[in-house]
Amino acid sequence: GNPLEVHDPKVGSLISYEGVTTADGAGGGLTLIDSVLATKPDYDGNQVIITSGAYAGQVRDISGATNNVTGTVTPSSAFGGQILSGTNFVIAALRLIPAEIAAIEAKLDHATHGLAALKALIDAVEGKLDGASGLAALKAVVDAILVDTGTTLPATLTAIVNYLDSEIADILADTTEIQTSLAEGGFIDLLIDAIKAETALIKAATDKIGGKMLFTMDFWSDPVEVKVVTAAQVTAAVGAAVTIADLPVDAAIVRAIVMMKFRMVENTNGAENSLD
Repeated sequence: GNPLEVHDPKVGSLISYEGVTTADGAGGGLTLIDSVLATKPDYDGNQVIITSGAYAGQVRDISGATNNVTGTVTPSSAFGGQILSGTNFVIAALRLIPAEIAAIEAKLDHATHGLAALKALIDAVEGKLDGASGLAALKAVVDAILVDTGTTLPATLTAIVNYLDSEIADILADTTEIQTSLAEGGFIDLLIDAIKAETALIKAATDKIGGKMLFTMDFWSDPVEVKVVTAAQVTAAVGAAVTIADLPVDAAIVRAIVMMKFRMVENTNGAENSLD
């Protein structure tokens, strides 16, 4: 029977085709022939496994189309010998093409883009890290920063803290003074006292004004006689009395209405207290 007879569906899913050769393949194991493959999909690139005969268990990659007229399968390398008619085989749903592997290997071996080039880049990076300006230099800079930070930064922070403590203490003292004054009405009392002082000054000033004022009520009689003062009766001397000759010698003047007529004149007399 078939040594790869499948009973498990999971294993069966790995097999694309299972057949029996219908004619002898080429000598030296270069081909196997199954005419049914002419009606099947092309399995180029899959793996063919011999499951019976002298070369059972040999596996080769298929190189070339399988759905040709004769159903000939060409392996990537020859089997151990000629595959005769009636030999059982399977085509697996696996592709492991040497050409593709070779292409990958070629890329990995490429002098510019392959593993060697990558190693060269890594070596260059390691060289820079190990150089005078590499990790050792960076470590020295960091150490210097840490040393400086350990010596100057604490002193600077202490100075800042002390300054803040002093300023906060002054603010608290002022706040306490304000609270005390408000609790005792200090600022309000000061304002009230200032208002009282100003009010007292105003009162004292108005009291003095009241003492200077003279309130009178006079009752005037009708004029008994009206006399006109002539220019000759007025002396130019300041403060001189006005003499009215027409009044009786023994006349007593209780009230007198003096009517003054003013004119704006040009003074041509340069003497003191004199008008021309």
